Amino acid sequence: MIHADIGSFDLENSRINDVLRGDGEITISFKSIRFKSNKHQVNEELNAIVRLSNVTSESATQHLGGGVEKSAELSGCPIDTVELASFENGTLNLQGYKKNTPWFCWEISALSITIEWGGNRATAT
Repeated sequence: MIHADIGSFDLENSRINDVLRGDGEITISFKSIRFKSNKHQVNEELNAIVRLSNVTSESATQHLGGGVEKSAELSGCPIDTVELASFENGTLNLQGYKKNTPWFCWEISALSITIEWGGNRATAT
């Protein structure tokens, strides 16, 4: 869940369409994230872009079971189906599947996170 001044964005059970990296920024294109407005009691399903600026670290691991994990490839998208998501202290943590293979964890720390959808924009708090 990512909280912003206008509401909250739930990335769980969403799909990642694309990831772009460059100049200290990671842009993730999501399909079907849920948005709950602070002003309206309406939940919407959105296609949105999460933009992480001034990225300070990025890592991805695959959990193989039995406490065994290995580093996962960071080129492209380490996860395509998000099952669990959290945002705390400037770190976005996404967990889920890549090409139907479990269990991957992708962590990105950044100084700024914005969510963009349909001409709107919100900053994570």
